[in-house]
Amino acid sequence: MPRVLMIDDDQQVSAVLAMALEALGHDVTISNVTEKAEELCKEVKPDLILLDMMMPGRSGIELLKPLTQISPDAVICMMTGLVDDKLLVRSLEAGAWNILYKPYSLAELSELVKLSELLSHAIRNEKNGDEMTESPLELSWTGDQQFTADDIAKLVSFAAAAGANSDLANRRLPVVAAELLINAQTHGIARQADQRYGLICSKNDASLALDVSDSGKPFNWQIAARDFRFSAAGGSAPGLQLVRALADSLSFSEKNKTVHAVFNL
Repeated sequence: MPRVLMIDDDQQVSAVLAMALEALGHDVTISNVTEKAEELCKEVKPDLILLDMMMPGRSGIELLKPLTQISPDAVICMMTGLVDDKLLVRSLEAGAWNILYKPYSLAELSELVKLSELLSHAIRNEKNGDEMTESPLELSWTGDQQFTADDIAKLVSFAAAAGANSDLANRRLPVVAAELLINAQTHGIARQADQRYGLICSKNDASLALDVSDSGKPFNWQIAARDFRFSAAGGSAPGLQLVRALADSLSFSEKNKTVHAVFNL
C-alpha cells in the first residue's frame, strides 16, 4: 500500500484529499503544522510526500532538504496555486521531484501517487540489486507491457556506476526516464501490443545520455513545447516542461521519434 505524507496547513482540503486517497487504497498521514514534519517523516517512511508551498512557519521549499535527508527514497512533490515556470525550476533545484498546480483532479493525484510508489521502490530495489555497468544500457517493451520499478532500478544502478551523483542517479534521471516512457507508451504507440518503446542510456566523457523512443508515428515537438507554455492551470507540471527543467539539454531526433536528454556528470 503506497504511503503518503501530506503537509498542508489547510485542514479541510487535506482532510478531503486524504479521504479520497484512502478510498483508493493509499495510506495517508496528514500534518497541518510544519513543526511535526520531520517527526512524522521518520515514523511514516513515505513513498510520496506532498508539500504545500506556502505555510506558516516554514515554506515547502525550506522543508525539502530536511525531509530528503530523513527519507531519501521518498518522492517529494510541491503543491501550489501559483503557476510560474520560475517556481517550478526553483522547486526542482531545491530537490522536489514534481509540482502540482491547484486545482488538480483526484485522478491526477492518484496517478502521481502510483508513479511515486514506482520511483520510490526503484530507488530501494537498486540498493539490493546487482550493479549495472555494461554500456549502453538498453531496455524495451511491447506497447502493452508496463515498465516496472525493477527496470528503473537498473537505470539508477547504471547511472551510479557511471559516476553520477546521488541527485542525478536517484532523482533527476529516473524522473525524466519515467515521464518520457509514459509519454512514449501512452501517446507514441497508444499501448498497442504490436508496437514497441524503450530507452538507451550511455556514458560519454562527462555526461550521461538518455534516449527514449517508440515505433509510433513522429510527433510535432514544436507544438508540444508551445502547448505546455500555454496550458491551463491545474494538475501536475506537463511532462515536457518537467523534463526540460531536470535535464541539462533536450533534443529530438530520428524524425522526431526519439527524445534525447543529456545530463552532465
